[in-house]
Amino acid sequence: MNRLLQQGENYRWNLDGIEFAIEERVGEPAQFIGRVEEMEYLYEWAMRIQRRLSKSMAFLRRRKVGKSLMLERLYNILYSEQKGLIPFYYEFTEGRRSGKEFYIDFAILILFSPARRWW
Repeated sequence: MNRLLQQGENYRWNLDGIEFAIEERVGEPAQFIGRVEEMEYLYEWAMRIQRRLSKSMAFLRRRKVGKSLMLERLYNILYSEQKGLIPFYYEFTEGRRSGKEFYIDFAILILFSPARRWW
């Protein structure tokens, strides 16, 4: 399968072939524009995972600048390409929770993840 991370016209991303397994918070996927360097970096980082060349990274920025949206789009691209990577997306919510509450929430996410169809 061809690489799905492709920029189209007017800084918009080409959405052909992308299955939106998780809903992106931008609403209409075509509204996500720009972020070329960041998306390229994240995509290449993900591709190096298979060769065990990528290391964990922290994705830190101030609130409301699109961090979650970029990770959601990356998830949908990796999910659609099916190149041997099984993506999962977990978002920590604000507030306190016990270890048991986290475990149950995380286990449910993994068990019912759209990517589970590959297992």
